Amino acid sequence: MDFGDEIGRTNMSSLLREMLPVAAKASDELSAAILSVLRNIYPNEDELNGVVSEVIADAREPLEETCGKVAEGEAEVQVWRCCCTITKLLLQAASKRTHEDPILGGLLKSVVLPAVTHVNPAVREGGVSCLGLFCLLHLKPAQDYLFLFVRVLQHDTSPLKMLALKALFDMAVAFGSTSLGIPDAVLRS
Repeated sequence: MDFGDEIGRTNMSSLLREMLPVAAKASDELSAAILSVLRNIYPNEDELNGVVSEVIADAREPLEETCGKVAEGEAEVQVWRCCCTITKLLLQAASKRTHEDPILGGLLKSVVLPAVTHVNPAVREGGVSCLGLFCLLHLKPAQDYLFLFVRVLQHDTSPLKMLALKALFDMAVAFGSTSLGIPDAVLRS
């Protein structure tokens, strides 16, 4: 597809931005395909992060409107899962240099960390997955959030424990256990 025409790019971008949250509720594969086309429209990673962050903010609006009210059950969970799915896809394609990106930092604070501590296990699952990906971008976040993965291992459900364990292993492979502050003797035992 040729995105040389500014009007065509703008129209396609608008359409994809509307479709992404709907697709995220239906299928990870469809969401990934939409994000892939958005990457072609926005080859600059910072610009893409900004556009996708706006989509996530728009998808989160129902959560903002019900803040302080009784949660709306399944609808709330769907919104959180949608936001986590889009965030996860964005983080999967993020370059190492983006760990200090203010947009991704904003998503960490507004989507990922609240999802990790959410009462619903399905929402926590999305949050733990996203946090694991975020921590792979650079050593500092991996060190900073290591304790959260350990806490999940100690207190959460089996599927979440598996996600946390996978994230810890990925970080140990990426950065080395010593860099994370885990003595080699602990890993051998």
